[in-house]
Amino acid sequence: MSQQHEFKVDDRVSFTITTVTKQGMKISSREGRIEEISDDNAVVVYRKKRFNVPLVDLRLVGQRSALTEAFLNMGQARSNT
Repeated sequence: MSQQHEFKVDDRVSFTITTVTKQGMKISSREGRIEEISDDNAVVVYRKKRFNVPLVDLRLVGQRSALTEAFLNMGQARSNT
């Protein structure tokens, strides 16, 4: 059963892309538009390419991106030790 979500088709969202390079990995945040939603995933269009992204990894444009949240959470975890 899918969870309730706040997203709808045509929403502008941010999502994270991970790319493998010779030196390791590159993680970046991108903004796109939701084209389809099914179950717990969305098809997001970014630069005419379609990306299948889990809904839990999406943020509405204007909110903190998932990448920013990860960095903030990492900093909080370090300050708690």
